[in-house]
Amino acid sequence: ATMLLVSSVSAQGTCESHNLGIGVSAMKANVKACAQVIKAGNLPNAGAYWHMATLITAIVEQGHGNDKYSLNRAMDAWDKAAKKDPQIGDIHLNRGAMLFRLGRIPEAAEALEMAGSLKDDHQAHVGLVTTYSNLGLVDKAMLAYTEALKRGMPHNLRGALELAVMLPVSYRSIGDFRYWRYRVRANLIHVWRHGADLECTNPEQELLYRNSPGYYQLAYFGYNDASTTNLLSRIIARSAPSLRFVNPALVRGADGKWSKRKKSRKHPNDPIRVGFMSKFLRYHASGKMISGVIPYLNKDRFKVILISTRDPASAVANDFMAQKLRDRADTFEDVPLQSLASIHERIVAMKLDVLVFCEFGMEPFNWLLGHARLAPVQVGTHGHAYTSGIEDTLDFYVTYKFFEGPEAQRYYSEPLVTLRGLVKYPRPQQGTANSTRSDVGLPEVGNIYLCVQTGYKMTPNFDKVWQGILQGDKNGRLVFKQQNKENMDILINRWEQTMSKDEMDRIHFMHALPDDQWLDLFRLSDVMVDSYPFGGYTTSLEAFSVGLPIVTMPHAMLGGNSTGGFLQAMGIPELVVRSPDEYVSKAVKVATNKKYRAALSKKILERNDALFEDETAVREWEQFLTEAANKLPITNRHGTDEEMIRHARFAEDTVADEFPGDTLEQFPHVDWTTKTLKGHVPTPEERELFTEPSRPSSITIIPEDFKSSASAEMQSSDSNDDSHDDGIEVPIIARSEVPVAAQSKNDDHGVSDSDSGMAPAAGGAGGADLASEAARLREELDAWRASQAQLREQLDAWRDSWLEAWRARGEELEARMQELEQQLAGNK
Repeated sequence: ATMLLVSSVSAQGTCESHNLGIGVSAMKANVKACAQVIKAGNLPNAGAYWHMATLITAIVEQGHGNDKYSLNRAMDAWDKAAKKDPQIGDIHLNRGAMLFRLGRIPEAAEALEMAGSLKDDHQAHVGLVTTYSNLGLVDKAMLAYTEALKRGMPHNLRGALELAVMLPVSYRSIGDFRYWRYRVRANLIHVWRHGADLECTNPEQELLYRNSPGYYQLAYFGYNDASTTNLLSRIIARSAPSLRFVNPALVRGADGKWSKRKKSRKHPNDPIRVGFMSKFLRYHASGKMISGVIPYLNKDRFKVILISTRDPASAVANDFMAQKLRDRADTFEDVPLQSLASIHERIVAMKLDVLVFCEFGMEPFNWLLGHARLAPVQVGTHGHAYTSGIEDTLDFYVTYKFFEGPEAQRYYSEPLVTLRGLVKYPRPQQGTANSTRSDVGLPEVGNIYLCVQTGYKMTPNFDKVWQGILQGDKNGRLVFKQQNKENMDILINRWEQTMSKDEMDRIHFMHALPDDQWLDLFRLSDVMVDSYPFGGYTTSLEAFSVGLPIVTMPHAMLGGNSTGGFLQAMGIPELVVRSPDEYVSKAVKVATNKKYRAALSKKILERNDALFEDETAVREWEQFLTEAANKLPITNRHGTDEEMIRHARFAEDTVADEFPGDTLEQFPHVDWTTKTLKGHVPTPEERELFTEPSRPSSITIIPEDFKSSASAEMQSSDSNDDSHDDGIEVPIIARSEVPVAAQSKNDDHGVSDSDSGMAPAAGGAGGADLASEAARLREELDAWRASQAQLREQLDAWRDSWLEAWRARGEELEARMQELEQQLAGNK
């Protein structure tokens, strides 16, 4: 029987759910049979190990795993199979998939490379795309993608999107940073225009790749990419119509609002059934955040249904945070993530009035579920500090006034609601405070400037601040969080381009710490320096719990204004700075002036109840949920629908301004040190902005034959929209470059010479002169467009900075007025 079993490996190099057609008892009996065969010895090949690994994996995935039947035991079987038959590529393929699943990514890459050298098909190379991407080796990931295409990988939505949204963790320079951000948007626009025929029948299986669903990392760029995220949502919903499931018990009114066909609440004061859904309703940053709301909701007014999703192979979370949330829940629903259809059915049966998605973007399932209409009112909130991009099935997105400016609605594709106060975040357990600096990996001498943010937040546009701190404090030590070798190398190489040896010697990377030493790390540091443009949240709260001052430069968007919001809530605005120079001087002052630092720490400890004990936001949630469930006007609605539609929704008619004529010549999709495919010569400004010596090789992102036949028809010489036929970047398959003078009447941007409004040059109308004049005008026009795009970006940045400063000044004046009024009241 075991000889009939086969192993299954998914397209992205991770094991799929195994459906072997037999029960768990039969599978366990087969495992024992394999073990007996192995014990008897004299094995002719690796078959027994192979089948044992497959059976154990299936047992675990069906929820029957234990110490005897675990993924580690399956891994051991694959290791032994590879030793027994080292020349069988499928064994290395399966072994690599299991290594990937267990988080042993570098070893997975080695196994998949071996499989690729032994197999003729595309499977191993598709697995390498995801594996290299997880290691931050995006150059190698793109090469693996190209090789997979050569070996017959089908052109599908998953492949197009994985490459379109692929981003490194660390960036080599500011130009590299901008390059990758623009690349994502340009590629998604290309998929939108030319990928209407791509289908996605099982999105829960097909759309699993690093950065899935594709916008998680966009938050860290600090630009308003809400419309790009909205575009990603539209692309996936178009290709996967099953996502647009509608609860049959709901009906949509003429006003566009949804309600139940059969009302379950007879009176507006009847308890409201609120579901809170997340994969992280446990000891996790998102779980901690929402635990500041759920346990404190009024039990008479709200029936809480806790919808805890999980991987089928994982056990139900049972840590103290999960238990705290479960204790408040009126109903606890354990929902293994097996299929969207089954989850839809489960949620429909809960008969919810409101469904709250506790986070979006941190894993793909919650986001995919957000495209369905499952409850009359559906709400997102910021487990990940960024819009979901989902525009019609999410009725609201909830954040807090301390984090948002007056123009915040333009950063969200959903109607924004901002509440007073902050979630009642659980106060971190303080521990014993008996560690030394060496115990926690800190330098034993010097002033410690601590920044333990993830690698995504170490953006190159803040490198001058780090260098300024090291130059301003010759005894200063910058301490960052250790990352994998690949990303560490990029960071170190980037800093070595501008920093001296002495400055580099005073940069340190700390290792991971157990929970009981984590807060000691903050106690033993002199100041925490917040990252930019995306700052801290959980780490900031943990630092404030022990009184560590944090210097922060707020950004206009939520991800970069959390620490500033916490400081506002505590009434400590002096640690919120408005420029890089002020940041450096403030950080150095805090680290070197012990008296000043002690005063700040004392103030933080006296006032941090505002972060851990205040229930204002809980009462605001109650008011909001009541208004939403009863279809009442929302008191804390922030901004207008017009702002949302204009700034946070994708609109095809605005794309022409960004990428004229679909050629994307404004976008640095090729090496700017040479002419582009269509003959564009870069301006000095373009060279300075985008040319990087270590930029990834130009590799095709969207396959040449990916476009629909309709788009191919648009590329004739008579068309006024001369579509870019080569994907977003120059393909690896060589093509002859077309000289400028030999091009057809239509230029790269769909503007013909005769329509340009320019008269022929004086002195002749010969073909050579006209071609020369056309080339010159083309260069001038391209330079103008590039400077226009750059100017727009600068104006946006200036406007956001000015409005942020204006808002902050107003808040300072308001806070001062409140203090004066309190003093006057006390005098009376």
